[in-house]
Amino acid sequence: MNEELNWNVWIANNIGELLAKNSLSKSPFNEEHISKTLSCYIQQKAEGNIAAFARQLKIPKNTVWLWSKGKNQPSLEMLLRICHRLDISVWEFLTGEKSALAKDNVASIPLLKLKAKAQSLDQNKMRHYLEQALKRSQEHPISMVQVAQQSPFNRRTLYFYFPEICQAISANYARHRKINHERAIVESCVEVRKAVKQLHGEGKYPSQHKVEKLISRPGLLRYQEVKKAFAKAKQELQ
Repeated sequence: MNEELNWNVWIANNIGELLAKNSLSKSPFNEEHISKTLSCYIQQKAEGNIAAFARQLKIPKNTVWLWSKGKNQPSLEMLLRICHRLDISVWEFLTGEKSALAKDNVASIPLLKLKAKAQSLDQNKMRHYLEQALKRSQEHPISMVQVAQQSPFNRRTLYFYFPEICQAISANYARHRKINHERAIVESCVEVRKAVKQLHGEGKYPSQHKVEKLISRPGLLRYQEVKKAFAKAKQELQ
């Protein structure tokens, strides 16, 4: 809980500084400056190795490459995460004011040093928990909300330190939901056809209302595939 509180306080302080100083600043943030600043940090902290820098940030290297080349811009959320890892404020990163870039001993700063408070968090335990959850999700998909609820860690904290594993778990769950939805559509089409034939055999007009009472998922009749199956089944009676 203290780690989450510290993180939220750090965010609040940085956003507050941005709002306060930006209102007094005469020059807007320059997108080119962002890419140049990021490139400088990549050079100084990872000897120009974008892949190594990206691994430390736990961000896909292609994403970092696009940012450093000015082909894309990180969101505020990503900037916060980057700056927290670099141990600087977002304002310093965006403007260069009082930045670690200006320090003579910048090269001696440990590679992407974490704040001391953040280091107390058992990241190995967190990674192990997520990796096990990812492995289980291959056969029994589960959402990240459920993963976080069953873990001793906050969901935001899990995403902050291990976004790629969290995204993989979410992707498994999304695929599972899609497969289940497609299966439900197919089953509903079969049920609709049977319901239409049943009602016709009983001498009743197969209206949508009557058909809905005979199928297990009446709400799926709003989907185009099920509607087509319903219309085709009625046409076949003629």
